[in-house]
Amino acid sequence: MKKIISLCLIFILLLVSTFTSSANSLQILEVDNISSETIITEDNIYNVLDYLDIAQNDFVKSDEPMTDYKITTVGELQEAIEEFKQKSTIVVEDNVNNIKTKFNDEEDFNVMRNPVATVYFDAERLYCTVRHLAYGEYSGTSWVRATGGDIRIVSDEFGYTSSISVDKCITSLQGSYLKLEYEYTIESYLVIQWGLLKVGEQDFEGYRNFRVSDI
Repeated sequence: MKKIISLCLIFILLLVSTFTSSANSLQILEVDNISSETIITEDNIYNVLDYLDIAQNDFVKSDEPMTDYKITTVGELQEAIEEFKQKSTIVVEDNVNNIKTKFNDEEDFNVMRNPVATVYFDAERLYCTVRHLAYGEYSGTSWVRATGGDIRIVSDEFGYTSSISVDKCITSLQGSYLKLEYEYTIESYLVIQWGLLKVGEQDFEGYRNFRVSDI
């Protein structure tokens, strides 16, 4: 009886081993059949990721097909990834003084009866536009109090979506300036018909001095 059980176990192990080997061989064959002209589909997307040596957890599959995508082939995907690598090596210098900024005057007054101004500047970051805002009270031609700031994404380049993680956003008065200091990380995702593929991230930091005379 024990001999029969042992033979059954051996048969099962051989069957599982054969199935696993066949599955692996099939996967390798599917990857080998991929080229730069291959159309990316819902069925082959994970094989494409393996072919390009991209971690599968960098891909977020969507429940419904995406509409705002521009990548259709493996070659186009390769080019987009290389383009990101080049973009992410560019050093951005944001430490700027005395620069004309955009301005909104809020309909808000505090107990001191000083008007509150919102000053900001927009900057291109990878595949998105980021708005850097500083809020402050002013009287005449002088800032009298820093009241806060904000960093947000206002638009994405077609075919991409981005997320932002803000580590630092501080406003303060520095002489005649309202100073905004910031640190944040942008994550860029490439829109594919079947989901979002993270192509990378980049850190940004800097400061901007705003003048009341720019209002």
